[in-house]
Amino acid sequence: MFKKDISNNAPSPTISQTLIGENLRVKGDIIGDGDIVIKGTLKGSTLKTKGKITIEKNAKVDVSNIEASELHISGEVNGNIKSDNVFIYEKSYLKGDITTKNIKVEMGAKIDGSIKMTQVEEKNPKNNKTKSTPALNTDQSS
Repeated sequence: MFKKDISNNAPSPTISQTLIGENLRVKGDIIGDGDIVIKGTLKGSTLKTKGKITIEKNAKVDVSNIEASELHISGEVNGNIKSDNVFIYEKSYLKGDITTKNIKVEMGAKIDGSIKMTQVEEKNPKNNKTKSTPALNTDQSS
């Protein structure tokens, strides 16, 4: 007599999360769409996702190129980074160059490399042309 319509209650598809556990060592490339959390060790040439990458406190990542929409580093990273938003927390270590729109570095974090801030483009409402805002380019080599 009473039937529950469950067709509208189906869970919406979500982007999955990949976890590399603290006792796990992975050698190879990781390319995906979902969030990635690394607690263990990763060695390869590519770590790339459309989602967020979190590198935990005791994690070690040695990858040539890292790309993500957002990157959180609390561990040790050796590799070049391209991400819209980069967060580098205290006691973390990064050896590599960073290309980003936004960066936050906590006191106590160590970076051995350069930081290139990409330009933010704004539309000029008067003529609908793109106006470039100067970017900050910090090169630490002297």
